[in-house]
This record gives sequence, C-alpha cells and structure tokens, in this order.
Amino acid sequence: LLVINKLAIAAVPAPSFILLCQLSSCALFIRVLAAAGVVECERLRPAKARQFAVIVGGFIATLYANVTALSYVPVDTMICFRASMPLVIACIEYALMGRELPRARSWCALGGVLLGVVGYTALDIHFSAIGYLWLGIWYACGVGEMVFVKQVVDSVRMTTWSRSYYQNVLAIVPLTAIALATNEASHVTRASFTPTAVAVLLASCVAGL
Repeated sequence: LLVINKLAIAAVPAPSFILLCQLSSCALFIRVLAAAGVVECERLRPAKARQFAVIVGGFIATLYANVTALSYVPVDTMICFRASMPLVIACIEYALMGRELPRARSWCALGGVLLGVVGYTALDIHFSAIGYLWLGIWYACGVGEMVFVKQVVDSVRMTTWSRSYYQNVLAIVPLTAIALATNEASHVTRASFTPTAVAVLLASCVAGL
C-alpha cells in the first residue's frame, strides 16, 4: 500500500482525494457484502458513531499525514519508522493500560529495530525537513490511534466488518472538508488522468481494502 500510494500521489497530487477514493470504495464494498449476506455489518447508529469519533479523527490524521509524507520521503523511510512503533506502544500500554512489558528477548529485538531506525535516519540521503515534519505527525497520530483503538475494541462490541465500515464511512465527511479547505479540487482538475494514473488509483483502492 505504501508503494502504491507513493505512485498514486505522484500521478494525482491530491492526498485527500486519493484517500476519499479508498475510503468510499472500502465502505461500498463492505455494504455490498453485507447486503448479499456474506458478512455481518451493522448500519450506522448515532450512539456507536459517537464512540468512534476520536478514532475517526486519529484515523484521518494518520492517513493524511502518511500520504502527505510520501510526497517528500521515500517508502523505505516510512517502513523504518513504522518498524519502531511496537517499542513505543509497548511502553505506553504498560504505563496506561496495565499490560505486561515485553520479555528480554523481545526487548532485544525491539531495541535492534530502534537502533536500525536511528542509524538509517542519521545516514538518510533523502532527508527533507518538511518530509520529516509530516513523518513525525504521522508517527504521533499512528501511535495514538493504535493505543486508543484497542480500548474501543475492548469496550464496543462489533464485528470487524462493522468497525471497518464505521471507520471508513465516518471519515468521509471530515476528509471532504479537508479537501475543500486545502483547495485540492484545483489539483484534481489539473491532474492528468491517463490510463496509468487511473489504474494506479484503482490499485490503491484495492490495496486499501
């Protein structure tokens, strides 16, 4: 998905538009499967939608920062930083959620990954200040969302399909507002929707699903 999004943002330089295509196609696919009786997916309910509000905010921020960062940094940089997330999340879960800390072997593995990330960052020939700023925003939002999602999953009883449907549908409206606020319509109208660009955009929707 990272590689395909990198290609998609190069073909259509409009992060919100690309994400809207992915979210809408995912929500539509789940709704079609539910209508056919293949999966169990609840329709939107105001009470549960409110419980998902914070998750949706973090979800949008994470996705938008991810795609925007890909405009400035290569995919391998994103992969390196994401690989260090489990170490941070393990510490947060121990401090805030009463989870056990990893065992010694796990600490060694996580520490080795962290050293690799630090080493890569120090030698990164593709360094971009604005790219690393968006990378930092994506990292903070991603860690926060992962931790909070676990709490909601434990407290709100739903199928995985229902959670995915809620998350995608509820994210469409605020993401549309972001697209309008950042004047992405002008970028979309100026983009050249060649067969290759359309194919990459469709592939990103499939990978997002």
